Amino acid sequence: AQVPGPGRRARTGWPSLASMLARLARPRALVAQVPGPGRRCRALGSAAGGVRVPTLELEDLLPGAPLTARASALEALRCATSDSPGFFALRVPRDVLAAESIAQTYALSRQFFSLPAEAKRRYHVSRDERGRGWTGSGEEPAYELGTRSAVEAYDIGRELCVGGSNGDPAMGPNVWPRDELPEFELRLRALYDSMTVISQCLFGAFAESLGLPEDSFRKHATENSRATMRLLRYPPQVRAD
Repeated sequence: AQVPGPGRRARTGWPSLASMLARLARPRALVAQVPGPGRRCRALGSAAGGVRVPTLELEDLLPGAPLTARASALEALRCATSDSPGFFALRVPRDVLAAESIAQTYALSRQFFSLPAEAKRRYHVSRDERGRGWTGSGEEPAYELGTRSAVEAYDIGRELCVGGSNGDPAMGPNVWPRDELPEFELRLRALYDSMTVISQCLFGAFAESLGLPEDSFRKHATENSRATMRLLRYPPQVRAD
């Protein structure tokens, strides 16, 4: 996915998975065979802190990838998520998600969270009927009962017209700090689109690794799905002795 430059408008339509991945997918003649649930998973990836973390290639998980590579990748995916460690690392091609896009997002995130409190309050979630925008530190409940989370966050969803295409009140335009950070909207929308493509690929791969039809999960992840991307900042905590 290309990150729009300052003078370009970001995409507003729902990207076609086929068109977004046309550069990566190759003609598919046969279905890759994935080992059944009873097969023992072999150790893959590199060890970190005593835990072996598999590293998978997104290209190998795509329909159209070489059959041997795809079968191996689907087996690794199934093992990583159904056995141990329960997660994996994913290497993504640059033309789907460039490292520069991640770096730019971190930089913009730091810039936004560094704004004065009165500036950030203009974009508070309480001012948006869809609950998008900024949430201050200490406003959300933490996982531990009776405590508050120190996290500071900024939430965005898919940029749509009010109600989306099905009238869902939770769908619609985002809240953007255009005055303070003109590039914020362009960069974040581009990243959201890239992450959408990656998640759509993974939904298909998860299904096939479990022996299910490829669209089993993907058919529920539509333009009107309430998929949120969050920027997070955890401020330094002072330990009370």
